[in-house]
Amino acid sequence: MYHLVAGLYNELTRKPTYNILLIGFNQSGKTWLLEQLRHTYLKGRAPSDRIASTVGQNVLDLPYQKSVLHFWDLGGAPSMRELWQQYLPDAHTIVWVLDGKQWALDTPVQQETATSYQTAVLDQLFPIAMDAALRGQTVLVLVNKMDAMDPQDVCEDMRPPHVLEHVEATVLKHWARFMDSHASKDIITPHWSFHGVSAVTGYVQRLASSEQALTNIFQRGPRRCACGHVGDSQSL
Repeated sequence: MYHLVAGLYNELTRKPTYNILLIGFNQSGKTWLLEQLRHTYLKGRAPSDRIASTVGQNVLDLPYQKSVLHFWDLGGAPSMRELWQQYLPDAHTIVWVLDGKQWALDTPVQQETATSYQTAVLDQLFPIAMDAALRGQTVLVLVNKMDAMDPQDVCEDMRPPHVLEHVEATVLKHWARFMDSHASKDIITPHWSFHGVSAVTGYVQRLASSEQALTNIFQRGPRRCACGHVGDSQSL
């Protein structure tokens, strides 16, 4: 009887968990972002100045209000893309982290076949966004390393905060073309969300606070409670 009552109590008091998948190319700052969240909200140690590229995954469970945010940080190398596919269906929100400085310079990406950074991002992001739209997932694009933009390296139109505007305009413009070229597949547009951040300094552009950022992460799209129920996350 005790085990039955304890099991019922645990089930009734269990917090719903929201899965947040961090993906993007190597060196985009995904792990820095995860460690900054750990440091800020769980009072863990500050991120090291040197964080190696993730091989496999890093995980963070972050209690937030009446729920738990479960972060997956997956390696960004081409050899890791199959692992991405295993996690994508179970994510409530997909967070694509890109390097703002590399976007501005638009230089080639090591290990990617595309000739420029922007093209490489779009080539990898759009198939993921297409499937995410069908699953009702939010696709949140984080333009990271806003603190690393040297005015001498990039033109004025690509400096903060303009680089964020350029990312959003470019993604949405090319997404429209992507939809036209795949018209026979009945593609729908996902809920896009674009924000500028610095995982190093904690800078956030377009959001009033980090708390609002966390709220926006699971504001839309389906959710699966710990009990297995799937519903609208806007009911939070």
